[in-house]
Amino acid sequence: MQSRQDILIDVLLVNYNSTQFLRQCLISLSGQDSAGRMRLLVRDNASQDRAEAVRGMPGVDLIQGKENIGFGRGINSLARLGQAPYLLLLNPDCILQADFCDLSLSYMEANPRIGALGPLILDPDGKVQGSARKFPSVLTGLFGRSSLLSRLLPGNAATRREVLTNAAISREPMPCDWVSGACMLVRREAFDQVGGMDEDYFLFWEDADLCARLKQKGWQVVYYPVPTVMHQVGGSRRSNMIRSIWHFHRSALLWLKKHGTPAQRAFLPAWALLLGLRLAAVMTVHVARLAWLGLFSGKENSREGTR
Repeated sequence: MQSRQDILIDVLLVNYNSTQFLRQCLISLSGQDSAGRMRLLVRDNASQDRAEAVRGMPGVDLIQGKENIGFGRGINSLARLGQAPYLLLLNPDCILQADFCDLSLSYMEANPRIGALGPLILDPDGKVQGSARKFPSVLTGLFGRSSLLSRLLPGNAATRREVLTNAAISREPMPCDWVSGACMLVRREAFDQVGGMDEDYFLFWEDADLCARLKQKGWQVVYYPVPTVMHQVGGSRRSNMIRSIWHFHRSALLWLKKHGTPAQRAFLPAWALLLGLRLAAVMTVHVARLAWLGLFSGKENSREGTR
C-alpha cells in the first residue's frame, strides 16, 4: 500500500465538464516513470458529463462537488488534502510526457529557491504555446499571447517581450514573471507561505497572481522547457465560452487592481473602460461566429434532408 510519506507530488486537477479530456490526462499521469510517488486528486465542480466515471481509475481520488466553486478555490481545497512537498497544478485537458515529473522534480530539487516551474506546453499540432510571460502592461492587450497582432506578426519585438516562449531560441531554463496554471509545478512550502491561490479569482489570471505573490516573497518563477506537455487549449472551458470570456476580463481587471504598477492603478477606471470595450468586442465576434456557424450548419442539415 502506498504510504503518504512516500508521496512526492500531489497532482491537483479541477474538472468542469471536461471528462472526455480528464480520462486521457489521468492515463498519462499513471504512465509517469514516477507514478508511484504521486497522488492524483480530482475535484469535480458539479459537471454534467458523468465525471464519476473516472472514480474507478487506479490511484484516483475523486471529490465530487455540489457546485462550481471555480479554479483557485478548487485547487486550495485539494491542496489541503495532501502533504507532499510538491504540488502539480494541472488542467484536465493536458497530457504529460512519460518523464515529465522526473525531469521537473530533479530541476526543482537542484534549485531550492524555485517556487514555481512551468514546462514547454504544446498544442496538439506541436505548436509552442505562450505559457511563460511578462506581467501585464499597456502592450499586453495589443501584443499578448492571443492578440490579433501577435497572431499576424508572431516574431515582432513587442510580442517577444510579452510572451517569453516566443523569444526562447533554445530549451534552456529562463526566469520569467509567470507561467501558465495549465501545468505548473509548485513547491508546497512556497504555496503555503503565500496562502495558496487567491479565491477572489473564479477563473483566469489566478496563475499570474500566484506567481506575483511568490516573487514578492523572494521565490523564483522559472520556465523550464525540457519536459513537455500537450495542452488542448480551451478544452476544459468550451462548455460555456461566453462565461469564460466574461471571467477572463473580470479577472484581468482584478489582477491590475491587486498587482498593477502605481501608474496602472492610478488609471484603473480607464483600464476598466478599455477592458469593457475589449469584452464587448470579443463577445460580439464570438456571438457572430456562433450565428454564422449555426447558419452554415442549418444549411448543411437542410441539404441532407433533401437527399
